[in-house]
Amino acid sequence: MLDELPEFVQNDIYKFFLFSHFLSKFRETFKIPKPGGANQRDKNQKFYTWEDTEYRDFMMQILTQLEPRLEKAQSILIEELDEVNEIFYVIKGQVDIGYELNKSKKYVIRYQDKTVIGGYNCTFNKKAIFVYKCRSECEGYTIRKKYWLDILEEFENIAVYVKHNVEQDYMMNIKEKVFKAKKQYM
Repeated sequence: MLDELPEFVQNDIYKFFLFSHFLSKFRETFKIPKPGGANQRDKNQKFYTWEDTEYRDFMMQILTQLEPRLEKAQSILIEELDEVNEIFYVIKGQVDIGYELNKSKKYVIRYQDKTVIGGYNCTFNKKAIFVYKCRSECEGYTIRKKYWLDILEEFENIAVYVKHNVEQDYMMNIKEKVFKAKKQYM
């Protein structure tokens, strides 16, 4: 039924009603430069918008695959060496990230709200090397790894940027920080 509506009406329903909170929290996550443009720091850089068919289709596929998620405080989201099968977009709540050493968990990073958990692992098919725990109740949306990878495969131009961004974010904001804290602890 929704598919029968004009695209601009569908866009407005998804952007301003169904997923407005998600899209406002993760605006920067889905701000994707067009290929062939200047570098990201250039103020003249052109970004995809909902008027671009490729970007619109990409976003609609993501939004239609999102599943609501609520995790209780103190829930372990991911253990070390777990196979990560979904990306969790935490809209509200605190997530602690750390490591396990001699069967003791030590949490060294805390993120609050608009946090993406499992993006690197799902995008690059890597097992978890850290522990992720909800410090508080966490609510948001998940997308299953299979759907995520299918979407990236279908939208190659966008996937190039998304993969680069996911990797950079993980390396700088999680991996380096946790390894540094673990090294200091040892």
